[in-house]
Amino acid sequence: MGKHTQLFAFLFLIAFTLQAQNYENGWSLGGGMTSPRYMSDVTTEFWDFGGHIFVQRDFDPTNSLRFVVEFIEFRAQDSPVENFSTFFGFEYLFRFKTSDKFGVYAGVGGYGYVQDMKGSAIKKDGISYMDVSASFLIGGQYFLNDEFEIHAQVKQSTLSTDKFDGVKGPVGGFFGGTLDSYISTAIGINYYWERGKPVVPQLPSGLVKAEIDYEKIQKMIDAAQKPGTEVDYSKFNVDYDRIEEMVDRKLKGMKNDPTVIYQSGDNAPKQLVSINFDSNSSTLRSDAYVLLAQNALVLLSNPDMKVEIGGYTDGRGNSGSNSKLSQERADAVKKYLVSKGISASRLTVKAYGSANPISDNDTESGRALNRRVELKIIK
Repeated sequence: MGKHTQLFAFLFLIAFTLQAQNYENGWSLGGGMTSPRYMSDVTTEFWDFGGHIFVQRDFDPTNSLRFVVEFIEFRAQDSPVENFSTFFGFEYLFRFKTSDKFGVYAGVGGYGYVQDMKGSAIKKDGISYMDVSASFLIGGQYFLNDEFEIHAQVKQSTLSTDKFDGVKGPVGGFFGGTLDSYISTAIGINYYWERGKPVVPQLPSGLVKAEIDYEKIQKMIDAAQKPGTEVDYSKFNVDYDRIEEMVDRKLKGMKNDPTVIYQSGDNAPKQLVSINFDSNSSTLRSDAYVLLAQNALVLLSNPDMKVEIGGYTDGRGNSGSNSKLSQERADAVKKYLVSKGISASRLTVKAYGSANPISDNDTESGRALNRRVELKIIK
């Protein structure tokens, strides 16, 4: 068990360092199918099935609590015993969103349960028995959009009795001993009816120490527009070279881009920069955060400035789906800017669908440029 525990700890530490955009908090309703197998005095002849439903509260981007109700039916091999059990309890989850589409979690749970058995020599038919159990679980998530996600998990549960399987014997479960246990797999879907503001979770304090100087990032953005200007940030424990490369790559070639709007400033022109999206997605990409931070800085520095946020798609798809997707992209940008302190009253959102392409929709590179959100100063 020691090696397995160390392996899981190592994998989840790696997952934690790779977190993507998440949300401050949220409420969701989930449910799906469950398939259990005994790990005790008897073995299961075939895959048994049940179901689960839960309400989940996300307190922050990593910590969640579920109230779970689960119904499971067990049938044993070479045994007439049938076991019908309903579990109800709480599960604590430690979650990591490793990318825009995937996440993993680990957790523990405690439950009470009501059991009805048929064919057992040690428990009478027609009488309900109550007891308690505990479990640990690991799982993964696939995020369909901001509201729906698919979950799949494996859970090991240990009961507080040796009679759960209807047979009293010496064989225990996952941890040894004589207490019965079972392992179950489950798959289902969550629906979030409430979400907090989008955030990018940080590593635990002390794990990585880095003081980010946002004035230096601003200077790098300015320097990216002035060839020959070099700034040495090696003394800072932050990968500014990577940030500078991302900004430089985005700004190069934008000289004639109509989506870039310049304003007079003290030392260098200020601009609002458009951002791009992956195909059929409204999720902010990692390179968008640096650019949106620049846009937020301009807006915070100019409190009277008002902006139109226009969402666009490439030429594929029908007008209805493109209009909806462009709206979602514009909303994602607005949500980010509001989270940085920009008043929502200064931001107007418009969905343009596939209208006004800035590049050729017949090529992948052209479509990639057309999947965008433009920020235009309207006052």
